[in-house]
Amino acid sequence: MKYGYRYLLIGLITLVSWAGTEAAAQDCQADFHFAYLDTETVILYPAPGSFTTLVWTIDNVPYVAEPGTAFWFSPSTDTTWVCLTVVDGAGCSDTHCVQVYEDSPESLCHWTDCVWPGDATGDRKANIYDVLNIGLGYGATGPERLIFPDPNNHLVWAPNFAEDWGAVNNLPDFKHLDCDGNGLVDAADLEAIHHNYTPDLSFSTQPEASAPPVFLVLSLDTIFIEELINTASIEITAELWAGTTSQPFDSLYGIALGIRHPEGINYASTYYEPTAYLGDPSEVIDLQRSLSNWDSNRLDLAFSRTNGHSVGGGGPLATVSFIISSDIIGGREEPQYDLFFALEGILLLDENGDTLSYQLPGESGVLVINNGVISSENAPEAPTWRVFPNPATDKLNLSFSEPTSGLLRLYNSQGQLVRSLQLAASSATEIAVQGLPYGVYTLESLSDTGARHQQKVVIR
Repeated sequence: MKYGYRYLLIGLITLVSWAGTEAAAQDCQADFHFAYLDTETVILYPAPGSFTTLVWTIDNVPYVAEPGTAFWFSPSTDTTWVCLTVVDGAGCSDTHCVQVYEDSPESLCHWTDCVWPGDATGDRKANIYDVLNIGLGYGATGPERLIFPDPNNHLVWAPNFAEDWGAVNNLPDFKHLDCDGNGLVDAADLEAIHHNYTPDLSFSTQPEASAPPVFLVLSLDTIFIEELINTASIEITAELWAGTTSQPFDSLYGIALGIRHPEGINYASTYYEPTAYLGDPSEVIDLQRSLSNWDSNRLDLAFSRTNGHSVGGGGPLATVSFIISSDIIGGREEPQYDLFFALEGILLLDENGDTLSYQLPGESGVLVINNGVISSENAPEAPTWRVFPNPATDKLNLSFSEPTSGLLRLYNSQGQLVRSLQLAASSATEIAVQGLPYGVYTLESLSDTGARHQQKVVIR
């Protein structure tokens, strides 16, 4: 079923569970359900009703509570005897008692599908992958949640009761997509993901060689430590690409992934490209989350369309900025070393929630030149190069730190040699790329001394 028809399906909602209980409550009948947040915390949910008084009795100890709100307690034994007494405006009263224990068949999450705010996939975690489901169900409506575990915080991480909305294709019931419980799936539900964020660092990355590529294009390829010391920090941007013109995605709806960055490099910001083929910014929801609080050098990103229709294409989706501080130098004495950026935990979906295949051309890196003596008067011991522009359309310009003789080669993503150029004591040169198919290439220089440099470049 296409998501263009999802609103017709969701409109045919069958009210279940407490629909009968609510009618009964008007006749002054007490009823409640319970859920274990963990082994030390139980949440009691009274059935809705027009009650003026609500009293919980837990192991013979009474607790007066606000009508229509959940009640939390810590059980002192494995099994707790809990009673609920309700009184309505006419003075009618009723009491209902239940044995509460963790594996009880009457437990809320045993007989209904509990909603955890921010978990739109049903894995008991809130993270970037939930953004894709919210995008798939964007605009859907259903019953609001009547009772929240915490009336002052609708996003608290706890099991929620919610009436079923209906499900389509690969998604769970749409009530899980309504993360804030207001009866509408929209961008506001992303706040619950932020509030309860738990990264999934075990999500498997499974690239396929023949699929469209997903890769990063860095704005810098070389940093001299002398320059870094003099400026205290340098900003480097990473352009996130999903497909190219020659290897496009046919039907992309959403993408979620992590960018693994070197230790000591700090995430600054993410800028979604307004001309990206995924859609206008008004048509796309997104989420960024640095995992520094989890002691992880990773940035989580997710982008999803919201109109129920996939798009085809290839090109940059967003630009991510990082700050490289002089602190990364530490006591390193290597003449040069690489700072690698890599993509992981990648998930791409189409409009039906089906997974799309992709390939990873490889890591992107910045070469740091360190001659061991931090002084602007000292040149680096080994020659290096700079390649620009990247991406390129007509030609690639190269500049070397000192005259270099040798061979320059350009390979396509299949490893085929497509361009070759002889270097003769060159400090700068260029290589024509006009007419080459759009895609990711590897540029390699091999000097007469045996020094080798490689860099990923994008032709578009």
